[in-house]
Amino acid sequence: MRAAALRITWTLLLLLVLVAASSCAPSWRARSIQVSRDPASIERGRYLANHVAICMTCHAERDYSYFGGPPKPGSEGRGGLTIPELFKTPKGLIIPAPNITPAALGDWTDGEIFRAITGGLDKDGGPLFPAHPYSMYRLMPEEDVEAIIAYLRSIPARPDTLPERYLKYRSLNGMLNLFPSPPAVTKGHLEPGSKKYEQNLMRLAGCMWCHSPQTRLAFPIPGQEFTGGTPILVPPPGAGTAWSTNLTPDPTGLGDWTREDFIGRFKRTTSEVVHQTPITPGGFNSLMPWEAYSGMTEEDLGILYDALRKRKPVQKMSPRWTPPAE
Repeated sequence: MRAAALRITWTLLLLLVLVAASSCAPSWRARSIQVSRDPASIERGRYLANHVAICMTCHAERDYSYFGGPPKPGSEGRGGLTIPELFKTPKGLIIPAPNITPAALGDWTDGEIFRAITGGLDKDGGPLFPAHPYSMYRLMPEEDVEAIIAYLRSIPARPDTLPERYLKYRSLNGMLNLFPSPPAVTKGHLEPGSKKYEQNLMRLAGCMWCHSPQTRLAFPIPGQEFTGGTPILVPPPGAGTAWSTNLTPDPTGLGDWTREDFIGRFKRTTSEVVHQTPITPGGFNSLMPWEAYSGMTEEDLGILYDALRKRKPVQKMSPRWTPPAE
């Protein structure tokens, strides 16, 4: 009885702390910067935004009638509804991935975009929904953040008709204040092959988020990172639930995959292949954005593979797909 009472007491105290913290809106000034828009910076930003951090896929209308749900041509960066259609969220929520083309960012300063990417605050200082992984991007090298900004400034303006974010519950709106924090970006250039380059690449590619069981706040459960088993709803015309795979070097994960197997799996799943693979109505679809990641360099894919091989093997087998309940 005493143990149960203590658990209830600590739970209530935690809830009080969360409520108090959620009422305190984070705030800090955007940097006063003007990023270089030289061709090399724009090209680096294009690579990161399209093939590593995959900004242009998450902020797009995806076509789930094809394998991996590639962006519909012309919608890249324009934004789209991503959260409710993929995850089991409470009914009535509207959580769009916002427009990141000059149509929406034209009146933002470079510093405000920098703050949004790395800290989680919008132009007016309001909290962004943490589906944008700014908790990871806050450690991004400064030159990579600025390269992405330069690229976003260079793409065509694509107006959108997205609805406003609507979280329905007052508590959810308040909890958004818990997540933004000032960035701790890295200065200087990270050399491929270095430990810091590997860590940054792993954060930007975001493998951990989908390939880890999650808490109720949608954060990876400590100690279970990369073990897979995250359920993701398959949008129409497919159906059912896809489950993320184990990426640890256990036989139930990447155990028998060679470096060549790993790199080849990505490089083979090109845009052409994806658009030649229509989805059967009511059937399986992978929600992994294969088309985007197929553009990653073989060097970077090899670095990801080596990083995953270093992890502790965890025996865990999840189904690839479960059909919808009848």
